[in-house]
Amino acid sequence: MALLGASATVAEGAGHALSSEAAPSRALSMLQYASTSRGPQPWIAHLVSGANPQLAAGGGPRAAADGNGGVQVAYKNARGDLEWLDGSSVGQFHAVDLTQLLGFAPLVGQPVPVVSAHGLDEVFCVTSSGHLLELTLNPYRRVPFRTGTQLSSLGDWTRSDLTDAAGPRATGTPSVVVQAGVTSVFVRNARGELLEFASNGKGGRPWNAYDLTAISGGPRVATDPTAFVDPGSGQVRVAASDRPRGAVVVYAPTDVGGRIWNYQNVSAVTHTPTVSAGLASAVYGGQPILFAAGRTGDLTEYVGADAGRRTDWAATDVTATTAGSPPIAGVPTVAVAGSRLVVAGIAAAWGDLFEWQSTGETGPFTATDVSSTGRGPARTAAGTPSALFASGVLSLFAAGVAVPAPEGTGVYSVPYAKWAQALKDGWPILGVTGGVGARCAPWTQFPQPPSTPEPDEFVGRTIQASHLRVTWLSLWTVSGPGTTPSGCAAEKGPITAATYYSHGLAAGKWVAAQIDAYRADGLGLKPDWVLFDPEGYPDNHSGLWGPTSPPSALARSIADYASILNGWRNGIASVDSSLKSAFYASQYEYMTYRLFNLALPAFIAGSFSKPPGKQLVAPTRTAFGPNIRGFIMYNSGFTPSCVEVTNERLLLTEAPWNGPYNTIQMPPRHYCPPGQAPG
Repeated sequence: MALLGASATVAEGAGHALSSEAAPSRALSMLQYASTSRGPQPWIAHLVSGANPQLAAGGGPRAAADGNGGVQVAYKNARGDLEWLDGSSVGQFHAVDLTQLLGFAPLVGQPVPVVSAHGLDEVFCVTSSGHLLELTLNPYRRVPFRTGTQLSSLGDWTRSDLTDAAGPRATGTPSVVVQAGVTSVFVRNARGELLEFASNGKGGRPWNAYDLTAISGGPRVATDPTAFVDPGSGQVRVAASDRPRGAVVVYAPTDVGGRIWNYQNVSAVTHTPTVSAGLASAVYGGQPILFAAGRTGDLTEYVGADAGRRTDWAATDVTATTAGSPPIAGVPTVAVAGSRLVVAGIAAAWGDLFEWQSTGETGPFTATDVSSTGRGPARTAAGTPSALFASGVLSLFAAGVAVPAPEGTGVYSVPYAKWAQALKDGWPILGVTGGVGARCAPWTQFPQPPSTPEPDEFVGRTIQASHLRVTWLSLWTVSGPGTTPSGCAAEKGPITAATYYSHGLAAGKWVAAQIDAYRADGLGLKPDWVLFDPEGYPDNHSGLWGPTSPPSALARSIADYASILNGWRNGIASVDSSLKSAFYASQYEYMTYRLFNLALPAFIAGSFSKPPGKQLVAPTRTAFGPNIRGFIMYNSGFTPSCVEVTNERLLLTEAPWNGPYNTIQMPPRHYCPPGQAPG
């Protein structure tokens, strides 16, 4: 099938300025994480959508260089309109609602910005009526408009409806390649057929469309395609996962004119599992590369090399070979600049934005939690992120889910009657024990005797009633294997790492179900982190203080600890993926059992002491690692005064502590306000 001439309509535009100033929002916000260095915290977050509710995002954005050396970003807003942002590489952008400007139906999928063969800014998108549109910025006519008190200008936009002219309807997010003066747009239809729209001028028509599934005899696709130019052959190739299996397939033209296509099952030739979502593609070191999430969330890399008339592929499990890598959800993104290879994705268990960097196509990679290590309005991300190198700056664009959790030092063990007072007084973080260890599955339970509401839900209700944004830490003690039965059948042996995993999994599922049940009682909030607490049966460390020698025994102990925490994370995520799992551990546990290697937020226990007749003593910090989010401190062998509680709070703001999310213990059955520095 071929496209006839595509008609265009012209409309005048208006725009509005965007600020990088943070503003609270309950909708998805558009975030830019910019990296200008390679230091320990190179990322700075900018809230580019500002306080304008019109700019709330409806999913992950797509970013590209613009025709003037800057950056353009396109995304579907909460109403389904196409928002187009344009500006410098960091922080400041102008926005245009192209849907309102040009008058077309709401979007499905996400819009994709590119620079045309003529150097013009363009956006390709698919509407809810199945129409593939080409939107082009006209650089020759410029229309003035006001942004605040300043007069600015943006060019006119034209719209070409490619489906209107040719007939094939589409769905999802397109992928666009500009090569040798020809723009090729790849998209799928509702039946899963892979379509190509090419501006090749054949038959006297500006655009022509082709059904690559029919031409190649290949399978239908389940995900949006991703197109790339293979440098070895100079040909455009397209990758997607097939349906219903989810295998990675690559479509490629096999003739000089590019009109005869074939396909290759990459999952089969690499003997790798199927993937859970779509793929990202790039060219690095002269070789095509693909990235996708496997069925278990592992980030997998596929590297291709041409060998005669075929392409050989090799696969690497990046998650398994890179310390601190989480399982990811959805589609990753990739960007290349010189020797730098960057992949970004969303952590499946808690939603933080992660990035992997390497200077070699097969690694080694380093993993960084961008949401937590970046400075600025760090937020949980949603949808597919976008990575871009522009003007020497690496940027990750993502849709932010929620207002960030306030940092500082808060409290736990506050008397029930004083929770509301603690919020009013300005404690920024509240920690509460939601459950204690149990001798029977699911190995954790509400404190006994039962109360209504339970402690964790009560704290949530108190926060919700205050209308304040306060960080909520929910701690749940989980028992490990070997617990002496009490009214339960004895646990069958032998006890292995799989046994530890099953304990964490059962507890995580149960806890997530309890937290989700709060909504039935009218509680719309959820904890910021749901912490595994290793203080249950069979001893006060849930049987996790395994032997440390010889080395083989230590390796088993490390594996057991990692297994129960992975079970906890996966159990929570299987019930409610929006909950952010974490764990609580002593400094000894954290270092001895290598918990710093886990891609799970850590909160470290420590104790203040006060020898008779002497002043308050802070513990020596011995635990250091990339996943530490804060410290949960208690008082060992003494009852502090309120002045000493203030001193403890101040000590946690200083090196070597200064964790972003800390709590200190209230005196038993007593409450202390935050207090000021002692005079």
